[in-house]
Amino acid sequence: MVIPIEAPPDDTLATRVLKTLVSRTINDITYEQMSRIVRRLSRMPKT
Repeated sequence: MVIPIEAPPDDTLATRVLKTLVSRTINDITYEQMSRIVRRLSRMPKT
């Protein structure tokens, strides 16, 4: 499962850290955990 992430044109330290964080999270998380989070997020009221 690949989640497309819009990469900002400027490669600052913040964006690099964010990209590393996101990719590491996606690698460490299991599909069941991911779907559980997605279901919980979709149940939350849209503000």
